[in-house]
Amino acid sequence: MTADHIQDIFNDYLKAENTQYAIMINGSWGSGKTHFWKEKLDPLVLCKKLKPIYISLNGISRIEGLEYQMLLGLTPYLSNSENKVIKSSTKFIGNAANAVTKFFTRSSSFSDIFKGMVIDNLNYSGKIICFDDLERYQIPIEEVLGFINNSR
Repeated sequence: MTADHIQDIFNDYLKAENTQYAIMINGSWGSGKTHFWKEKLDPLVLCKKLKPIYISLNGISRIEGLEYQMLLGLTPYLSNSENKVIKSSTKFIGNAANAVTKFFTRSSSFSDIFKGMVIDNLNYSGKIICFDDLERYQIPIEEVLGFINNSR
């Protein structure tokens, strides 16, 4: 399949309303999939007046980490690249709350209490999410694909 063919398929995907499927670009490691997204597909998303959200799964070992990355990408003020202080503060508060909760309960974490509540209530309309580095995700692929499929 050529790059032009992939772009045509992606353009059709962007034109479709209420899609119930995703597009997966498969290729060997180092073949340029991330570069292709950033240089070719991301601009197509912007041309359609949609918001592209890029999430690398590299190093994420729990669903909570993926939820956090999605929260950052889907929350307009937090997704602004200039707001590194806010991103760091949000992570610090979450880590502190987890530590306090574990200290008192010794079993669950603060994020377990609110798991899924925030992600399920975010607005996904007008956004195209690219999940990259799927092969580098550190938990079973069925779990991450199930989470992604149910987060809409």
